[in-house]
Amino acid sequence: GHPADGPPAFLQALAGAGGLDLRGWRWALSAKGEYSSRKVLFFLYPPEGAAPEILVKLTRDPALNPRLENERRALDALWAAGVGDAATLPRVRFHGHHGGLAVVGESVVTGVPFRARTRWAADCPHAAAAVGWLVDLSARTADRAAVPPAEAAAVLRDLFARFVAIYRLPDAGRARLEAEIARIAAHPGPFPVVFQHGDPGTWNLLATADGRAAFLDWEAAEARGMPLWDVFYFLRSFAVGAARAGGEVDVLRGVETHFIRGSHLTAWLADGIRRARDAAGVPAALVPALFLTCWMHRALKEATRLPAAKVETGHYVGLLRLCLDRADDAGLQRVLGVGDAGRAAS
Repeated sequence: GHPADGPPAFLQALAGAGGLDLRGWRWALSAKGEYSSRKVLFFLYPPEGAAPEILVKLTRDPALNPRLENERRALDALWAAGVGDAATLPRVRFHGHHGGLAVVGESVVTGVPFRARTRWAADCPHAAAAVGWLVDLSARTADRAAVPPAEAAAVLRDLFARFVAIYRLPDAGRARLEAEIARIAAHPGPFPVVFQHGDPGTWNLLATADGRAAFLDWEAAEARGMPLWDVFYFLRSFAVGAARAGGEVDVLRGVETHFIRGSHLTAWLADGIRRARDAAGVPAALVPALFLTCWMHRALKEATRLPAAKVETGHYVGLLRLCLDRADDAGLQRVLGVGDAGRAAS
């Protein structure tokens, strides 16, 4: 029901169980789109407040409950670890289920969409803040001896087996990918894991009033995730945005320009990767393997969203093929710090 004094009764009950009294709070509802993957959103306003303080997410399909529940666990874990603050990271205020659907109430993080603030240039302070936040996340959460390299390689070999069951690769590209995974397996030192956002594109990012970065939507988070993958993903999305801002409509060509051929962004991309590598304790020699397997993993996720007839033309498999084909180009090797491979990251 809808009580006269506050939000719907089920929200008041869930909030009350979490120690929050919503009586007198105002509320608004957003239920855009017809896709079951789109969540129903409730915006909760305190009695005297002009802006919402709590955003409640409600799934539309019980099959999608695990994703929202994963976000709740991820946010709780980050707050427990002292990562982020009220200005940069949502905090879970209450959670539960209603009618078999997952419900999570989170504190509202205020800011302006990153894409509305960035200059799409290497000197953009908002881009620097985003990379810095991801680097700090790696530094704070890295477990540098958590996984034997052979175990990490086994996970990647499983992804590789799934990948080649769906996609076609030239023989040389397939051999290169297998060799890079074998390089991880043969590494004599430890292999680090980090807390991974899982979807840190420019669309999931706010620029706060004080110039910091706030990443949203933690449904794909991994508590023991692959190092560097978040930074690769953000930098790719930034490079694509910069290319589009410069008039380039071909997404892969934009990535090629900034990551391989060289541009005003290339040195900045290389610096971000180097900082993330050092923060997580990733050996320099393993960066190319992580770069290539990042796009392999993304292609697998993309395959679940594409019609069978379009799988082979997906963006991420195209990106992986491009990077495999140009893996020995000096430009890409500079971006990935291949020249540093003779020493371990400190």
